[in-house]
Amino acid sequence: MYDHSDKEKIQFYSQKIRKLILLILFAMIVLTCGFYVALVLLSYIGENSIFTNRYPTSIPGIDDQFECENSDKIWRNHKCWDYKHDPSF
Repeated sequence: MYDHSDKEKIQFYSQKIRKLILLILFAMIVLTCGFYVALVLLSYIGENSIFTNRYPTSIPGIDDQFECENSDKIWRNHKCWDYKHDPSF
């Protein structure tokens, strides 16, 4: 019923299937690890980004101390300062 060549074919294809399954598992592990590494790096970069920190900014249209303090800003050195802006302002 089965001759020698059929057994060799079955053995050949079963080895190929095993290798393919191992390759797929390896690729899944690498992709999963890469995803989690990227996620950790992005969360670290997001927390320490210069755009999440706030810096003092001199507001150019307000030259009056009364107007500055009424808009919840700080008057210092004859300038109106705001501490709510990131560097992209």
